[in-house]
Amino acid sequence: MKWSRFNFMFESGKHGPLLYNSLTNAFAELDAESFRKLQQIKKNPDAFDFESQDEKNMLAMLLEGKILVEEDEDELAELKMETIAMRASSSGLSLTIAPTTDCNFCCPYCFENRPRKFMSDQTENHLISFIEKHGPKKLWLTWYGGEPLLALDRIISINSRIVKLGLLYSAGIVTNGYLLDSSVIPRLSELKIASIQVTIDGLEEIHNLRRKHLTNNDSFQKITGNLELLLASKWKGRLNIRVNVDKENRESYVTVYNYLENRYHSDRRMSIYPGIVAAMGEACSSVENSCLNKDEEARFELEAYHKHGINSVSLYPHWVPYICPANGYNSYVVGPEGELYKCWNDVGRKEKAVGSVDPQVQWNRRLLARYLAGTDPFSDQRCNKCFFLPVCYGGCNYYRLQNKYGEGHVDTCTKFKKHLQEYLEAHFEKKKTEAQSRP
Repeated sequence: MKWSRFNFMFESGKHGPLLYNSLTNAFAELDAESFRKLQQIKKNPDAFDFESQDEKNMLAMLLEGKILVEEDEDELAELKMETIAMRASSSGLSLTIAPTTDCNFCCPYCFENRPRKFMSDQTENHLISFIEKHGPKKLWLTWYGGEPLLALDRIISINSRIVKLGLLYSAGIVTNGYLLDSSVIPRLSELKIASIQVTIDGLEEIHNLRRKHLTNNDSFQKITGNLELLLASKWKGRLNIRVNVDKENRESYVTVYNYLENRYHSDRRMSIYPGIVAAMGEACSSVENSCLNKDEEARFELEAYHKHGINSVSLYPHWVPYICPANGYNSYVVGPEGELYKCWNDVGRKEKAVGSVDPQVQWNRRLLARYLAGTDPFSDQRCNKCFFLPVCYGGCNYYRLQNKYGEGHVDTCTKFKKHLQEYLEAHFEKKKTEAQSRP
């Protein structure tokens, strides 16, 4: 047997000995005796005496949590196998659809200078045929833009046709919230919309400066009023309020977080979280200097928790099993003219399209291969050797593509990398406090 290379065992000054495994996400508090034994096992597992019943029970738990693995076990190969199977699964189809790239806002950190297009009837027909051809058992759909609610009639039309296909089907929408009013809210259930993401970047003055409506200088009041109507309705979905954070507004995050929590009475359907602004391409170069790096991002989150008790992001480095369109074999972003992309950030840039819902359009197999295979972290020796590979899977595929095939020099490593012990201690502290507060 051997000690897994994905183990991290340490003695916390606050909480005593702790053990974490990044491959299985096992996390345990250790008593002094267990810590002593594990230190011996780590040095030489084969030399440790597992003959007593207590030691046999301990060995069973260590093997189950993959703290110890068989000498010939290839943990990396198993992880790669599971990842390939998940990415290549044909049981479902995931589509992010931009029925328009037009927008009623002009936010400085959003993609700029893209053509403002609306989906046509012909493209809609091609889209429905594309879905039918794939024959998925389940369809996951996200409405995106531009501002998707500017094309509400198109959303309604596409939705009704998908419903007629008889698929297991759920949807979400990314919207600025300005048009999410009393005329739209009653239709959300009909449109199968179970999750909504809306961005609010601060209290009124800061938000209106950063989230600029084309004609209304006070979008804050309109959006927050709409969210009040939403949460007062019978809609049973999930509202995710994103606060885009950079160096310009990070100090005000706590203020807006508390305001939203109080205004909406901590509604269980709602979550508030920081979205760390990133310069995702040439169009965002104007905000690059104000973006937080990974170290600043970690310090921002840990400070929000320790100083203000705000746990709006996961303090635990577990990987959420979500297939990004950029690396999923059956995941695409659909532009308003039927173009198929592998990343949200490519929408509107025709040279970044990998194909089209129109069967007459030739696919860009070179770019598709780069996204699906060229950015594979299992082909990257640096990632293969990294303790955090099961957590971050090499980081953002869009950035990996830029770094390998373009002129990108972006750090794709996880924020946990330089702050793992601090995050684990915060997570442990949070769980312990929650346990103590239970009746």
